[in-house]
Amino acid sequence: MLLTAARIGADALRINPLRTALSTLGMIIGVASLVAVLSLGDGMERTAREQLQSTSPIQAIGISSRMVETVDGDAFSRPDTMGLTTGMWDALRELPGVASASIMVQARAQARLDTVRRLVTLRGMRGASPPTPPLRAGRALAPADSASPVLVASWTLARRLRPGQPDSLVGRWLSIGDDSLLIVGVHAAAPGPPAATAEVPYTVAERMAAARGAAFPSIQLLAASIEEVAPLQERIDAWFDTNAREHGGRRAVTVETYRARAEQAAQGILVFKLLMGAITGISLLVGGIGIMNVLLASVSERTREIGLRRAAGATRRDILWQFLAESVAISAFGATVGIVVGLVGSFGITALIRRFAQAAFIQASFSVGSLAAAAAASLLVGLAFGTWPARRASLLDPIDAIRHE
Repeated sequence: MLLTAARIGADALRINPLRTALSTLGMIIGVASLVAVLSLGDGMERTAREQLQSTSPIQAIGISSRMVETVDGDAFSRPDTMGLTTGMWDALRELPGVASASIMVQARAQARLDTVRRLVTLRGMRGASPPTPPLRAGRALAPADSASPVLVASWTLARRLRPGQPDSLVGRWLSIGDDSLLIVGVHAAAPGPPAATAEVPYTVAERMAAARGAAFPSIQLLAASIEEVAPLQERIDAWFDTNAREHGGRRAVTVETYRARAEQAAQGILVFKLLMGAITGISLLVGGIGIMNVLLASVSERTREIGLRRAAGATRRDILWQFLAESVAISAFGATVGIVVGLVGSFGITALIRRFAQAAFIQASFSVGSLAAAAAASLLVGLAFGTWPARRASLLDPIDAIRHE
């Protein structure tokens, strides 16, 4: 029955090609506008995500040992503080939703170069390290330096050790307590507050921190996406409750996230797309009104045809499906052409803006979900605005319809 109704509806649309094309044009414009806006929204979302990932720790989850316990507002040192280990780091980075993971240990000590003494923070890291300033001299730490007594000094530390010639530190030995470490590189000046730090291999930092009673590494995980932050935090909590029960489970560690900011960012992106989609959806309603006008005119012109079909045995449902098929055919064709026009227009306009306005942050993109939403919206509009003309045609009395002039 549906195939027959679709065939009859298509034949009726071919009889009046100009009127059909004009009614389809409204749907094409509506879908093209919606697709273009959603495409721009997807592009802005992708740009925003890239900027958030590169400029803020919004997807980072920090895990550290809980050093104190708060009881009735008073803080007490925990007698059974649990130290994080590389084994925990290996297990946590295998959790679903983890993009990268690192474990870091820090220790503060007095450094001595000739007669100059300075307080330095030693930082050892294993795994995916965060971005560091470029090198000014020497080289960076290499995997082969996993247990070697070497370090890369920050620009601030190098200037404090040798104010006149910080670059000449490369190749010198720096005494830190009872240890001597070879300076293999010096970082360039970094933005932000100056810090006298030194990057050393993780095992070296761990050993030196343990010698000073401060061997409490911290683990940092990076979620695969903003939406993955909350589920990943729940998986981390469940892992510690299962694998660290003897130390208190989840209460033995502090898990710090930017979950609130991540949720706000995801919510803001969603609200923007919904708002812009609702505004451009008005053009779809205009296209739907055009479809309804065409079908109402078609019902008036084909009243005798409807009467003859009813007299020949067609039911009211058959007539209803026939006109609904015409409405869906118009909206489906309009959606197909509108999606193509919207994508071409959005990518073309953004390319021109980037070229002439030097606005590299403006770009278009598309997702299957956005295209599916535009197509579903057009079909829904076609069904909604085609229902009244179809129902009006199905309710015609056969005898009165045959006698209609």
